[in-house]
This record gives sequence, C-alpha cells and structure tokens, in this order.
Amino acid sequence: MAGQHRFAFNLVVHNLLFALALLLAYLVWFEAAYRHVRGTNWLWDRYLPQLPFFLIIKSLIFGRLNLFRGWWQYAGIRDVTNILLGCWVFLVVGYVAICMFVWLPRALGGDAIWRSYSQGVLVLDFMATVFLVCTARLGARLYHEEMRPISEEGLRRVLIVGAGDAAETLLREINRMSEERYRVIGLVDDDPTKQGVYIHGIPVLGTTDQIKSLCEEERID
Repeated sequence: MAGQHRFAFNLVVHNLLFALALLLAYLVWFEAAYRHVRGTNWLWDRYLPQLPFFLIIKSLIFGRLNLFRGWWQYAGIRDVTNILLGCWVFLVVGYVAICMFVWLPRALGGDAIWRSYSQGVLVLDFMATVFLVCTARLGARLYHEEMRPISEEGLRRVLIVGAGDAAETLLREINRMSEERYRVIGLVDDDPTKQGVYIHGIPVLGTTDQIKSLCEEERID
C-alpha cells in the first residue's frame, strides 16, 4: 500500500474508532445515569454536536504522534505508549475546552457556550479510545502473526539456546516472517531464575546440559 493511501486508510479507520469510542462513552454514561436524564435524546442533542470536535482534535493529536503512518502488523509497546499519550493530551485539551466554554461562562454569571457537555463522558471516551485503538492495532499484528501461510519447505521445530534479550529479539523476528518456517518449541538457559519462564508464549524448558535429551523428546530439527 502506497504511503499516501496507507495514511488515508489509517485516518479513516481511526476516525471510525474515535466515533465508536464516543458512542460507547455516551451509551455507558446514560445507561448508568440517573432517571431524570435517561429520557434525554443524547444522540442528537449531545453526541452528534460534539462528534466533530472529538474527531478533529484527536486526528490532529494522533497525526502529530505519527500514528497514521505505521504498519499495524508491526504494532508494539511504542505504539501503545503513543496511543496513551495521545489520549491523555486529548483529555487535557477537552477539559481546557470545558473550562473555557462551560465552567468559566457559568462562573461569570452567563450561560454555558457548550451546552451539550455531559459530565463523565470525557473519561469514558478516554478509556474506550485506548481500548478500541490498541485492540485494533494489536489484533492486526496478532492476526498477521498467527494466520501466516506455512512455507513450502514445511515447519522446522527449533530449540533456542539462551533466554535473554537476544532470544527475545530472535523470537520477534521469527514471528514477523511473512511465511511460517520455524516452530519454536522452547528455550534453554543455565540461569536458574529463568527456568519455567515464558517469553512470547515460549517456555524455558531446561539448561544447556539437557539439550540432547530435549531434542530427542521434542523432536527438534
């Protein structure tokens, strides 16, 4: 996918997720609200008037953090960190807007400019946005890694020696291959504190002294 097409695709998908997050926030808020506001037509009176503000500001923030330019199959901790940062920035911007258009006019004895504001929706929208965007990105990566076609040469059962940073990097690279060529059965390491530990779902099966027996038991290629 060309760079500009990927950017447009990411922008559209993220805006759909932003709209859904705000909708979920209103659904939760008004389902849990007191009886005197449950009859409010929040979809037309509150959700739709606020939607452009949420979409535009979030798009500007997420665009500034380069979240519309990445490949979803490579999503990782850095993406999650930027999503959290973007949502926190939007939360701050949202409360600044509320201060200017709701609380300040009321404090000065006038009417709120932003009359469609609902207390609690910003926080619920924050949680819904983090959940939806992170789930979509990490779900795309998981799908890419789990649904890869098997290489024509078939799978080779692999045992990795070492359970440190190099092994973790190797596992990530194996999972990112366009075709599934290797099935990592386990790892071995002489550090007693690493015995029984799992790295990316792969267990540390024993020590280097057990390599021969492990290869026989697990049919390592």
